Amino acid sequence: MDIQAGVTTNGTPVTLYPCNAAVSQQWNPGPNSSLVNVKSNTCLQTVGSGSADGTLLEIDPCNGSAAQRWTVPN
Repeated sequence: MDIQAGVTTNGTPVTLYPCNAAVSQQWNPGPNSSLVNVKSNTCLQTVGSGSADGTLLEIDPCNGSAAQRWTVPN
């Protein structure tokens, strides 16, 4: 996953992109089961709090909402 064009503005789309080790592709576990992007220090979330297959993703400030909770396999 990569922040589109490496832009760190809130609401920037997150897309699939070939791995290139950019910080915009690096994610760390955060509070409340969130994923925090290394470059933007914002959380991965679903657009509009959607949960259906195919829901788009974006970055936004971490807020603990259900749209920012992820289950990462061990």
